[in-house]
Amino acid sequence: MALSPQELLNSIQDKEIQKINSWAKARKIVHLGSCNMRLIDQIRTVSYFELRCGRENSNSFIQFATKEKIPKFIQSFKIINSKKIGNKNYIEIEILQNIRNNSQTWNQSNRPQEHIPRQNENKNQNLETFIELSNSESHEKKIHSPMVVFFDRSCPLRYISSNHDFYWDNIILHEFEVTCLKNYSKNFSIRISGDKTGRIPVGNQWVSDIDSGTLFIAHIKLNEWEGERLLWSEPLFYYEK
Repeated sequence: MALSPQELLNSIQDKEIQKINSWAKARKIVHLGSCNMRLIDQIRTVSYFELRCGRENSNSFIQFATKEKIPKFIQSFKIINSKKIGNKNYIEIEILQNIRNNSQTWNQSNRPQEHIPRQNENKNQNLETFIELSNSESHEKKIHSPMVVFFDRSCPLRYISSNHDFYWDNIILHEFEVTCLKNYSKNFSIRISGDKTGRIPVGNQWVSDIDSGTLFIAHIKLNEWEGERLLWSEPLFYYEK
């Protein structure tokens, strides 16, 4: 039986080394489904990966040099071993080649197809809460604790532009419009800071050059909302098809 990526992340966070070792011994296979794995670094013969499921993630995955090319879109992997490199524990994995097509699939816009997380079609409570607060005329808008908002196909984000006015802080901000708000205001634009090169995570890749007007589905954590001040983090975007 395959191992769920969420169960694996839970075991990593709980430092259940014996359980991870038993999975490695059994060569457990993990099918990603709506979760996401991406290559984050390569040093000589070692490739480093991050696994993310919603707002939970771990960058404790490595693969040693192999004859097989790493797929652009990773669908599954096998647990091989647990290793300690320096002061950090890693899980050695083997990326499995995609069964249907080993090459990257492109749509008409020449963009990689992504598996987009499924949301209960009848309930997206955090999005409903965000829309309700945004459309409210009250000036006392606030949330009492952080929440992850899933901007699904009923409310995709439209890319506006990147802001290069923050070079002195080595920060490039990417701005998005929430398309489903009745009375759109710049105050409710979503601004996401890029990495040190200005890139943001889109599906399996990190990108910086985005065409204005491009639509995205996204998971983003809303950390704070006080009046017109919104702080967002931990984004993961997908092209809206």
